[in-house]
Amino acid sequence: MRFSGRRVKGLVGVIVLGFLGSGIMAHAAIGQPKDQLMIVVNDVPFDRVWQAILNTVGPLVISREDKGQGVVVSESEWPSQGVDRLAYDRVRETVTVRLERFDPLTTKVGVVVEVQKRKRGGDWVQEAPSRGAEQMILSAISERLRSRR
Repeated sequence: MRFSGRRVKGLVGVIVLGFLGSGIMAHAAIGQPKDQLMIVVNDVPFDRVWQAILNTVGPLVISREDKGQGVVVSESEWPSQGVDRLAYDRVRETVTVRLERFDPLTTKVGVVVEVQKRKRGGDWVQEAPSRGAEQMILSAISERLRSRR
């Protein structure tokens, strides 16, 4: 499963701007990178939020998982496809999900999807953050929490 490419599978890309009734709401917090997308989950234990994230990111290969630090990282790499093959030979995607616990029933969840492409000469080029993919992951996490899967 790739979040940034055209092969998005298994997640519904619905932007979640507010689920006040279910305890989930969109949030922009002071002290966070101002362009990072995040949600704040209210009235849900941290362990359940953690499990929802693992279930959402689970189809990807998780390269780092640290519940104590509140971070899940998935890294994947594949050959360039389509028009990208003219200038690049590889694509690398890193999905980082960070959790910050405020109290036993309030957790902030932030997602960053970084995409790099390797030029045929060997240099890697950083692409703009994949906002659509980040929104899709947060939506999928929210859906898992609301449906209790």
